[in-house]
Amino acid sequence: MASAQSYIAYQHVFNRVDEDVLSERLEDAVPRLDTIFHSYSFVYARHCIKALQISCALNDTVRADAWLTRAFLQGVPLWVIRSNNITKKALEYIPCQKTTLQKDSLHTIYRSKINTALAAEVNELLVKDYHYTRKVNDGFILFRHTLYGLQWVRNNKKEYREISRIIGAYGYPGERLIGLPLTEQDSANNARFVLNNGIGLEMQDRRVFFMLLHYYSSRGRTLNEKLYSCIDKGDLPAYQYARINDYLALYGKRSEYKDASYYEFHDIEGNTDSLNRKRFSIGLNTFEQQERNKSAELRMRKERSLNDHVILE
Repeated sequence: MASAQSYIAYQHVFNRVDEDVLSERLEDAVPRLDTIFHSYSFVYARHCIKALQISCALNDTVRADAWLTRAFLQGVPLWVIRSNNITKKALEYIPCQKTTLQKDSLHTIYRSKINTALAAEVNELLVKDYHYTRKVNDGFILFRHTLYGLQWVRNNKKEYREISRIIGAYGYPGERLIGLPLTEQDSANNARFVLNNGIGLEMQDRRVFFMLLHYYSSRGRTLNEKLYSCIDKGDLPAYQYARINDYLALYGKRSEYKDASYYEFHDIEGNTDSLNRKRFSIGLNTFEQQERNKSAELRMRKERSLNDHVILE
C-alpha cells in the first residue's frame, strides 16, 4: 500500500462516494472504495465504517469482511458494528464471523501502530482544557469573563505552545498518530447515542481539534503553516482545518484573517465559485454539497433514521 498518497485526493474520492449514495447507485461506489482500500495504508475509522455500510447494503460478503478487518485495525470496537443498523448485518456473514473472533488480536495491532504515550499527553491537555472551558461556560457568572476568562485564555496559549511543539516533533496528533479517544471504546455511554443519532458523529478523533477551536477563538497567533501540510499527509482531516479557520475569520485580530473562512458551519452570501475552489484545494466538497448533506442529515435526524443510512461527509 502506498504511504505517500495524497489525502486531499483521498477525500475527493469520499466526496464522490456521497454522490453515489445520494443517487442510490451504491454499486458505482465500489471501485472507488477498492481504490482507497488498495492505495492507502491508513483509512480513517469513520470511512472504514462507511465502506462497510455500503458493502453490507450490497450484500457483498467479501468486501464486507475486508472492510470489517480494516475497521478493527483502525480501532473500531465491536459495539459500534453491532449498534449500527446497516453494519450489524456483517455479523451474519460467515467470513465476518471468523474475523470477529480475531478482533482482539487486530486491536493489538492497532494499538502497536499509534503513539500511546503521546495520546496520554494529549489527554492530559484536554482534561485541563475542559476544566477551564467549563468554568467559563458554567462558573460563577461574575467571574466568567474576568477571572475565569483570563485563566481560559492563558491555558489556551499554553496548549498552543504544546500542540505546536508536538506537531514539530511528531506531526499533527490526530487519529493517524494517536488513534481514537478512549471514550469511543465505552459501549455503555455511546451505544444509545449511536442508536438515536447514527454513527456519523462517532469514531473520530477531535481532541486537539477542540483545543485549537478554543485557541483560535481567543485571538492568538495561528498554526496554519504547520497545519496545512498535515492535511495531505492524512494527519489532519480537511474539515477540522476548515472549521478552526472559520473561528480564525470570526475572531482573529488581524485584517487578513477575515478571508480565512471555509464556511464549514455558517452561511455565505453571494457567489460561491471562489469559495468552492478554495474548499476543493484542501479536499472539501462544494458549499452547495455541504448544505445538501446537512439538510439530508437534519431530515433523517427528525425522522430518527440516521442510523439506517450511510454516513455522509
